[in-house]
Amino acid sequence: MKLKVLQFFTVMLFALVTGVFWGTWFSLSRSISAISPETFLETGHTIIKNLAGPMRFLMPGSIGLSIVTMLFMTRGKSMAFYYILIGTILMIVSMIITLSVNVPIDNQIKVWTLKSMPSNWDRIRKGMVAGWPKVLSNLKTVLETGRTLNLNWGPLKRVGRWED
Repeated sequence: MKLKVLQFFTVMLFALVTGVFWGTWFSLSRSISAISPETFLETGHTIIKNLAGPMRFLMPGSIGLSIVTMLFMTRGKSMAFYYILIGTILMIVSMIITLSVNVPIDNQIKVWTLKSMPSNWDRIRKGMVAGWPKVLSNLKTVLETGRTLNLNWGPLKRVGRWED
């Protein structure tokens, strides 16, 4: 029963993180190049304020919980162990991308005001739309989706047993 509870909460945390990535991608990335500086700042400040705190705990928490879940599983006897292992690796890669690409950009934007915006603010915004930050953010979203699908693949396809 402990393993089922751990697996349930692991799936829930993974789904929450994936939802955040997809939510920001759907709601912002496709229209960010067309918004005004005022809207860019207001939206950026709001998203950073609302997500920075929870994501600080959700991402490492989901990694930690998936590791604990794997410790309760018998390695090699269940495909579910390997699905969670792959999902955890994908989450770690996503977190590295977040910390090395998104957070530094957020740290710049969160201190800007309309008066203090740098003259190259549009270049930073365009980089979020077309440059490496965009490529890596899209990769992160794909990895998160793959991670969540991977974690759920075992029970959905009834491959292996969730209980060891």
